[in-house]
Amino acid sequence: MMFGVSRKMPVHICLKEMIPNLLTVTRLVAGLWFLFAGTIPASRTQLILLLLAVLTDVVDGRIARTLGTTSSFGAILDTLSDKTFVLCLLAKLVFNGILPYPLLIIILVQYALIPIGGFLFFRRFDAIPEPGRAARIGAILSVATILVGITVAAPHLTVAVCALAIVANCAHVGVRFCAVLN
Repeated sequence: MMFGVSRKMPVHICLKEMIPNLLTVTRLVAGLWFLFAGTIPASRTQLILLLLAVLTDVVDGRIARTLGTTSSFGAILDTLSDKTFVLCLLAKLVFNGILPYPLLIIILVQYALIPIGGFLFFRRFDAIPEPGRAARIGAILSVATILVGITVAAPHLTVAVCALAIVANCAHVGVRFCAVLN
């Protein structure tokens, strides 16, 4: 026995259980890839790959629920992949002069506050908070900011959409913290 693990223990990994998490990881990889290798304006191929990555965010959770393979790990991985994907692409917009640096910092702070609010919510109510309308709107506007920035590459329009995403994220963070404080 080495490191407390018997060599006779069967390792059972079912592909069905891995599918949602593999989709989630592709989003994480796509964001990092675009940060280092993507171009602005994005080529048609790059845009299709990024849209497929966004699509994985829509389907990974549904697939996990359909297959009965939801897990805490999958939920955490999904959130981490979502935030990393968005932050990588927003950073690319900052590096290319399309989005001002302070907006990226504001979104980074908001993304840090969301799990803190979720943790406090859990501690107070012993329940995981469900994302509300503001969270969904903020996510949609974040993706819209990215799509406008990498396709049109118009700084003023990108900043305007990003500002709307920031407002929605502020509402999301505010609702979370108000629920905890009341």
